[in-house]
Amino acid sequence: MKNPMIKNTVILTVITLISGLLLGTVYGITKEPIEKQIQESTLTAYKLVLPEAQDFEELTDLTYPITSEDGDVSIIVKGLGAGGEVVGYVVNVTNHESYGGDVTLAVGVKSDKTVGAIEVLEINDTPGLGMKAKDEDFKKRFVGTTLDGTDNADALTAMSGVDAISGATITTGAVKRAVYAALKAVEDI
Repeated sequence: MKNPMIKNTVILTVITLISGLLLGTVYGITKEPIEKQIQESTLTAYKLVLPEAQDFEELTDLTYPITSEDGDVSIIVKGLGAGGEVVGYVVNVTNHESYGGDVTLAVGVKSDKTVGAIEVLEINDTPGLGMKAKDEDFKKRFVGTTLDGTDNADALTAMSGVDAISGATITTGAVKRAVYAALKAVEDI
């Protein structure tokens, strides 16, 4: 090959093909373990927010996402007790108005339609401020919250007494609205 441009093109093409094959091989090897780990972490989150449940079953007769101004519900699973009875629901909900972008929660709603627990699945916020939404002290504030006739997230949280995190009122509001959206999603189930 006398033309250096053709030679360089062939070399780059071979390198690209080899890199693509190696990347595809690595993806094929890691795909299944990654999916398994995601399933395990999801199940762990479900058990954290609804510990009474022995098993979980997705509600497949709903159309996802269930969108509202307070949050987008991506999945609802019912938690089943040892005898197969429904002990509550786990709702994955995302609010898009947190200070750092989206905040995604798993909300455990007991069969009496009260919040059993919440778990922050994803949050990108200011360290030391908005990230306090992951603290147990903050998450515990939502336990026992119920719709009880309220018609918006502000009324819900005023009634339940959930105070804002100092310096992170936007993130706190996003979490409150996400919890409200989760409660609304299971209200008529």
